[in-house]
Amino acid sequence: MTCLIGEIYAMVHKFSSALELHLKMLVKLFPLVTTFAFSQSGDEEGVPKCPAGGYRNCLLSVIYNPNQGNLIPDGYNETGDWLSTTDSANCQQFCEITHSCKAFTHKQDLECNLKYEFGYTTTQCQGCTSGVVQSSCIQNGVQYQNGNIPSNKFPDSALKLKKNYDSWQNCQKLCILMIGCSHFTYSGTGSVDSSGTCELFNCQTQPLNVSILEKNDTRISQNF
Repeated sequence: MTCLIGEIYAMVHKFSSALELHLKMLVKLFPLVTTFAFSQSGDEEGVPKCPAGGYRNCLLSVIYNPNQGNLIPDGYNETGDWLSTTDSANCQQFCEITHSCKAFTHKQDLECNLKYEFGYTTTQCQGCTSGVVQSSCIQNGVQYQNGNIPSNKFPDSALKLKKNYDSWQNCQKLCILMIGCSHFTYSGTGSVDSSGTCELFNCQTQPLNVSILEKNDTRISQNF
């Protein structure tokens, strides 16, 4: 029995390693844009279907239309207008990955507000939790007012990533941290001097239209 369990474990480990290596090779071949879908939900009548393709965990030669189902609107004054996370810890992680974010406030209604390092004031707020990135010092019952990161600091309907978090994996993480996110698109710059961007989508709010990439297009999509 012990030998059988050992053999099964070895087979699973070998398959997982091969899959991970395959994905890494594909990402190296197509480094600039990665689009990812977490689910293929929406089979109910009248509910938009996620454009996930026939297989999960596959890299696809399509991109999602950024003007449909995008969770990041144009012209917002604070991220709390559209960003919700389940708790303050997820809000803090979202801040750690997002360009220019140094502080955050998470509210009782699950709003996550991303802040600059300076420009905010501290006030009491029931059900609010605030703090700064990479710190275990969290202030309960406190919110940081003002100092919000507005939309004009980012590309249209996308978030810019910090340089040390510039990867499709961290764009994926933002989608996992955000309530309602089912898909993402990561767009790399191919330059060490500037970081990539992350678009976040929900295929249940609007049907996501996909476009087939042209032959010489280096972007890539991924279905999960």
